[in-house]
Amino acid sequence: MRSLIVAAAILSAGAARAAPGPTPEQGVARVMTRMRASLRYRPEVPSPRGPHEWSARRILAAGTVNGCVESAKAFFALFHEAYPSFKAAYLDSFNAAGDGGHAAVQVTGSDGRDFIVDAAAFERLPGRVELDEASLAAPVDIRKDRAGRILQFPGRADVFLTKAGGAYRMLVYPLGEVFDGPVRSQKSFRTVAELNAALGDYAAAVPVDFAFLRDRGLILPFADPEKASFVYLDPAGGLARHVIYSRFASLPEADDAEAREPAARERYARTGRVD
Repeated sequence: MRSLIVAAAILSAGAARAAPGPTPEQGVARVMTRMRASLRYRPEVPSPRGPHEWSARRILAAGTVNGCVESAKAFFALFHEAYPSFKAAYLDSFNAAGDGGHAAVQVTGSDGRDFIVDAAAFERLPGRVELDEASLAAPVDIRKDRAGRILQFPGRADVFLTKAGGAYRMLVYPLGEVFDGPVRSQKSFRTVAELNAALGDYAAAVPVDFAFLRDRGLILPFADPEKASFVYLDPAGGLARHVIYSRFASLPEADDAEAREPAARERYARTGRVD
């Protein structure tokens, strides 16, 4: 029951952001920011599942994703709930020259042109961090005599995090002045989980707008006038053409992508096109 309440809270929080009158581009940035705050890439938590097995509501209730399909479903559900008047479509694709594929979301921008949101890249947004014991024990790059992590939060502060005397410590410095400038504040925590929770306050304040997403490759253009493909990173390295074999105005439930993809690949191999 609690997980369903959490999912409902996420959806309603997205809806609250719909006023007053944002653009589709602003909506995309807000939903990606929301995903950064509320979801984690943990394929085995709370349980293993296939890439197409879970619904968006179940994914949001769990608070974890296991790959691009679940990330795209989560983004589509949050975006559609918050901005029902904006046009969006869920996309399945396959690598035209190799194995694998990628799921993403098509959005129609304020200028009427369509673009693709790489929803699986939400963890690459600034401020997204989760420390563990190993990261706090590693030497700092700029000071090998110190162990811990330095995190920079643009417009706010630089933060040094370490473990000392059995406690987890957070030391806040002015921007660019870690170890050199005055310590603005320092706090101690009993567990690494408490430390990460405190970091969330900084991460939530890191601004993310559409230009940031576009300039860092989280917004993808179509590769052809028919909007049948896009260029994406090949798992083996380099760029590869991904062919879109399904486009849904609402999420497919149940999701039969694994049954549809082989036929789409076969048709593409014969004709160079998919329906």
